[in-house]
Amino acid sequence: MKRAIIGLCIAWMCLAHVKAVALESDSVCMNDTLERFFNADELAPYGKIETDTLKPRPWIALGEVAATDLLNHGICRFILDEPYAHTSLHSIHDNLRSKPKWDNDFFYLNHMGHPYQGNLYFNAARSNGLSFWQSVPYAFAGSILWEMACETEPPAINDLVTTTFSGACIGEVANRLSGCILKDSDRGAKRFVREAAAALINPLQGFNRLVSGRMWKVRRLSPEEAEGNNAKFTVTLGDRYLTHTGQLDDGRQNAFVAFSMEYGTAADGENHSRPYDYFTFDTELSLSPNQPLMSRMHITGRLLSRQQGSHGEIGLYQHFRYDEARLEDKQVESPFPIGEMVSVGPGAIWVWPHLFPKVSMDQHVFVNGVAMGAIESDYYSFGDRTYNLGSGFSASTRSRLDWQNVGSIELQTRYLHLFTWKGYEKKDLTDVDPLTLNAQGDHSNARLFSARLKAAIHMTKTLALSLDATYTTRHTHYKYFPNRQADGYEYRAALSWVF
Repeated sequence: MKRAIIGLCIAWMCLAHVKAVALESDSVCMNDTLERFFNADELAPYGKIETDTLKPRPWIALGEVAATDLLNHGICRFILDEPYAHTSLHSIHDNLRSKPKWDNDFFYLNHMGHPYQGNLYFNAARSNGLSFWQSVPYAFAGSILWEMACETEPPAINDLVTTTFSGACIGEVANRLSGCILKDSDRGAKRFVREAAAALINPLQGFNRLVSGRMWKVRRLSPEEAEGNNAKFTVTLGDRYLTHTGQLDDGRQNAFVAFSMEYGTAADGENHSRPYDYFTFDTELSLSPNQPLMSRMHITGRLLSRQQGSHGEIGLYQHFRYDEARLEDKQVESPFPIGEMVSVGPGAIWVWPHLFPKVSMDQHVFVNGVAMGAIESDYYSFGDRTYNLGSGFSASTRSRLDWQNVGSIELQTRYLHLFTWKGYEKKDLTDVDPLTLNAQGDHSNARLFSARLKAAIHMTKTLALSLDATYTTRHTHYKYFPNRQADGYEYRAALSWVF
């Protein structure tokens, strides 16, 4: 089964690569079905961005994927002196002969580091004129090269999956966000700041703009480009309090900064076939040493949709969820960390812009199949891992009521049911090497529910005071251990700037 999945991904990459080469040479005519699937970016003028207008350069993209791996490997080996980076022909031979397994790395490394790495591979292709679907296999190619040739450790199943699909999710968000920042009609210091910010967000795009000369070339924008993409940004600075009891005398307090973005328009009365013409992005960084730096990243991206009347749409959506927090030291049971790295499913969005005078409302409902998820374990602690990996399903909702110039109230709910299929319990782990143990974690199934209530009061047109509370509970049923429950409460007070 593992070899079949890898073979299918390689076949997908080859087909996408052939399609891109055909577009580059204009010598092959494909049928309409393949044209619509692989090149949906060229079919819809909505929200046109730079990567949609470039001539496809698939071979250069493939070279940049390899160069990204070589550069990263060189840093890890010669600067950081990481043991896993001391590869040889012998280690490459062993990896090629080894079956992929589940690894035991840190939560952040597996579920943020590898997706970010996949984002680089994805944008090596995206910034060379390939469409979203054509770029996904390049993320897989970069992951295969890294796992087989750039590490001495056996290739990891979870790394191959998250690097490819989570990398594409984060990569397209980075591609769209950098596109919102770039403006080729600017000059001087303003142009420099824009280019530097875009390159920081999307390094491979910045590299390609640099070597092609587009980074300093001034041109007149088309009316569509001058109008810009429909995107709303929010920067939030505030304080967060976490506890396991709901009380305010036994938890942890930390300052945080958050950035959120809503790109495009949902339920706009049109059918959409272009991925990520609409998405929401929300991330949070902790400013306190008692919490992980990256505490949250949530992405919901529309892959395709069909209109439902004038106020709704149904479609297929991709989701990425990353939540990590530390409760007080004495508390053993915790619902964190939580990961929903590869999650896709149907959903519906309704928008009522004039529910009442000056009052609007929107409702989001999603049901997903989770191919790769992670959740905290009460028993598994091996290598650098204290969480279970698995697959399952999830559901989420968002209900928002907005009163113009006054404020808003929003309720978010989420349910995740994750199954850990491959356990370790019948093995003696005393002398087992973490690099060779092939287990998802405790043989178990975990149910997680969270609800977040948020209220905002508009102080000015761009400044708002927000208060919110989140309750998270996890129930894990173990096959070989007693069942456990863990609860977490979060309270936030913050100022938000909308622009």
